Amino acid sequence: NDNSARFPKEFIDRALFEGDGLFAARSLAEMLEPGQELYEGAFFTTGIDVGASLKEKGSGLTVAVTILTYPNLPTIPTNLRGTRQVVSVDAGRMTGPQILDLARSHHQRYGSIVFVENNAAQVFLLQFAREGEQFPVLGHHTGANKWNPTYGVESIAVEMSQGRIALPNEHGTMEPEVAALVAEMRSYSPSDHTG
Repeated sequence: NDNSARFPKEFIDRALFEGDGLFAARSLAEMLEPGQELYEGAFFTTGIDVGASLKEKGSGLTVAVTILTYPNLPTIPTNLRGTRQVVSVDAGRMTGPQILDLARSHHQRYGSIVFVENNAAQVFLLQFAREGEQFPVLGHHTGANKWNPTYGVESIAVEMSQGRIALPNEHGTMEPEVAALVAEMRSYSPSDHTG
């Protein structure tokens, strides 16, 4: 029943509409035309959800999503003001060093600040990254606030309903990682682990 879905079909459809014609980019250089610069004030963030758990048997997928955020400034085209564009999604079963390589790669490709969920098993990665890396890695605590409509996973649905999220696609055709992200949204349940 889509009426109880946290990411109703119409919200996802709106994010796909906003992202139609955009593509997932492997780097900032791939996104820009020669001589073109990023709009002033726009910035990249990468969120990494480590697919490891101290409670669950086995390991799930680790997911890295990089988003380009446009500020709400008069110098930004009206259709982009205050929006977030998904530019890259990577997922897989990874070891700690592979996850660190993934974080480094996203930072190098986009100049992003990297956020790692700092619950239980993720803490080891966060500590290791802070000690040895030359790029910004910050912890992001998710607990009860994960379901908060202002700060949690569900705030994404609110932004989608407002047309502030753009999911890259070409007339509904998405790269496999973006399609998997959309599938996760469609099946999201607050009682399950996200991602």
